[in-house]
Amino acid sequence: MHERCRGLIWLQYMLKIQQTKRRTLRFTLQETQEEALLKVIADAKKLLNDTVIPPVEFTPFEEALMNFVMLPCLKQKHYEFFGIPEGQAITEEIRLNLHNSLSEEQKTVLKREFLLYWMVQTLRIDKKSALLLELVKSYFPDEMDEIEHVHEVFTKKTKEITTLLIVSIKYCVFVRRR
Repeated sequence: MHERCRGLIWLQYMLKIQQTKRRTLRFTLQETQEEALLKVIADAKKLLNDTVIPPVEFTPFEEALMNFVMLPCLKQKHYEFFGIPEGQAITEEIRLNLHNSLSEEQKTVLKREFLLYWMVQTLRIDKKSALLLELVKSYFPDEMDEIEHVHEVFTKKTKEITTLLIVSIKYCVFVRRR
């Protein structure tokens, strides 16, 4: 009886070792597969970076990828239009579900939001700002005219006050010298 118990214990021990070895081998196999996939991805990225892609029309797949890339630029005010629950962030899973199934109206909104996202990231006087002003004026001509008028009036008043200050300073200097 005592001998049988030792035999069972030994058998259980050997089974555990075999299970551990199998788990280790499965993990190693999975690691190797992941490593190989990462190398494939790295080589594909290198190929894309080093090769000139001919200037041919975008494929439907590339159009769908553009939607995938542009989706993070979507503002929350458009989430309902895209079927995204309010208060939810645009995760990669949502992007994967949406990017291939957008209507033409949704694509138009998405392209415009992407464009605005990149255009409004400036607050200096340069060519990009000029393009931004032209773009906004194309959407809202009356509002832009009003905005420009308000700032022209402010600039004109500031210029008048500055001119008066300069004249008064010159007068004070002239009177003191006498």
